[in-house]
Amino acid sequence: AGVAQLLPLLPSLELLNLGARLGNYPYGYVNERWSQVTPDQVSNLLADTSNVSVLCLFSLHPSGYVRQAAVRALAEIQTGEELRYLLIRQNDWVPVIAEEAQATVLGKLTEAYLDYFVGETELLFHMLQCKRQDLSDTVSRYVDIMIKPKHRNRLEETIGNSTGRAGRKFVDHIFAIEGSHLKDSVIAGFSSTDEVIRTKSLKHAGNCLSKGQCNEVIDRLTSDRFIPARLEALELKAKHSDASNDVWQNALFDKSRAVRETAIFYLKKANIDVAAIYRAQLAESPSSFPALSGLVTAGDLSDIETYQRYLKSPFARRRAEAIRGIGIVGSKADKSFLMEMLADQSARVVRAAEGHLKLIAKSLDSDQLYNRIEACVTPMGVKTILGLLLDKGRWPAMHYLIRAAASSNETSSECAKQRLRYTFSLNRVFTQPTLQQRAKIQVAIGESWASFDQPFLRELKGYLEVYGFSFES
Repeated sequence: AGVAQLLPLLPSLELLNLGARLGNYPYGYVNERWSQVTPDQVSNLLADTSNVSVLCLFSLHPSGYVRQAAVRALAEIQTGEELRYLLIRQNDWVPVIAEEAQATVLGKLTEAYLDYFVGETELLFHMLQCKRQDLSDTVSRYVDIMIKPKHRNRLEETIGNSTGRAGRKFVDHIFAIEGSHLKDSVIAGFSSTDEVIRTKSLKHAGNCLSKGQCNEVIDRLTSDRFIPARLEALELKAKHSDASNDVWQNALFDKSRAVRETAIFYLKKANIDVAAIYRAQLAESPSSFPALSGLVTAGDLSDIETYQRYLKSPFARRRAEAIRGIGIVGSKADKSFLMEMLADQSARVVRAAEGHLKLIAKSLDSDQLYNRIEACVTPMGVKTILGLLLDKGRWPAMHYLIRAAASSNETSSECAKQRLRYTFSLNRVFTQPTLQQRAKIQVAIGESWASFDQPFLRELKGYLEVYGFSFES
């Protein structure tokens, strides 16, 4: 009785987890009795219809003989309760059991039994993705029945309720078949709670819906929270609009960078000066982030001064975007100016500056870069500067790392020590300092070694004495 009450409460996909647990032979009195179940016992249960739930449970048994007996017994039941267990057994690792389960499921797949199959759509398409056995025949027959005109309401409701990978797979199968069902299926997909299904529906809408039908729903979907769906809706709206450029001009100030850049792409193809639109918007509303971000994408060298003004913004997001603009169109001198931003208190700003400075790391003034360490207020700024110095090479950066490790600033000192430990964990055999580099490193050692604590000094000696450096006064 307890089993009969509990099993129907389990979602179908959770039965797979239950099957994984019951499919083992753990120790214990109760489990010992479970493992000793025989096929004859399963067959005897068929005479008592109140034992259907127990039969269902036996279909998850670790013994193939018991599972096979359970599948054969479940084939005789016509209540719909047995269906999800048979769907699971279609993918059984024993081929004979899988074949019997598939044959049983195909035999039950009739219009009279369709409501039960609709309730297990997610499980059916989940099992399809497992791919241990070929379930394409079952899926194809199910889809063929569902797309019949008399089942249109069932189909639309199922599409609207589909979610996750299995639900999306079901929708893919429906959309892959040409027919009168396609139009209603696409419209049903527009209202799906699954954002990917909404996007898939929009991709098919242009091929099966009229201009009027598209316009009925398009305005709602152009403000969809899911960016790919919003993009597809805008593409569709522009396709059916007599003023497609107006559609994309409105999208220039979308909160999504992907949408803005798509709009810029189409407007540039139409020879529209997008940068001028963004400049005008910034002049009217300097706090507009979409306008600043759009100008960074569409602007040119003449906008450098604008970006430099935004480097002083109190908002990290705008400072980071201004850095991106300088990095895209600025000269090497402009990009070198970004070294000052490595001392910013925002990690976002420091990362943005680092990304562009890495591209010109070899040409940066090392002394100027090192001198920015004292201005850094966060460990990230220090780590970034030391990383940029190391991008020039281990030996060119070594004297800077030694001096930073001796700094009275605890943050700078710890970051430099970590970098030194890291750099000497690399290859020692094929790299040697030049005479000029050796001289600079020796001077740095002489000026700094007395500031080190004994444990780190021993570490540093172990690293550098191999290369002939001296630690004597």
